[in-house]
Amino acid sequence: MRGPALQPGDRVRLVSPASYPTREWLDTSVKVLEGWGFRAEVASHALDERGPMAGRDEDRAADLNDAFSDPDVRAIVAITGGMGSYRIADHLDFAALSVSAV
Repeated sequence: MRGPALQPGDRVRLVSPASYPTREWLDTSVKVLEGWGFRAEVASHALDERGPMAGRDEDRAADLNDAFSDPDVRAIVAITGGMGSYRIADHLDFAALSVSAV
């Protein structure tokens, strides 16, 4: 099922579910989204560094869960990807995700 299209002014949350981005990459991502008319927000732990990961597994999962459960967040963008994403799967609130996707 497909949700409604994004509209100018919608809130978009940027998260780092695995590796961390450079500040330049993050700033560019925010500028692009804002240029498209969205309100870009950066998750609390998006720039954390712990080895190659964007902080602790628990913090990366918390950022995603917070975005899932915030009814005003219309889209979630993974700033970077990586194999660390699988490490947080058991910590994700899939019930919140299924409700927010409607």
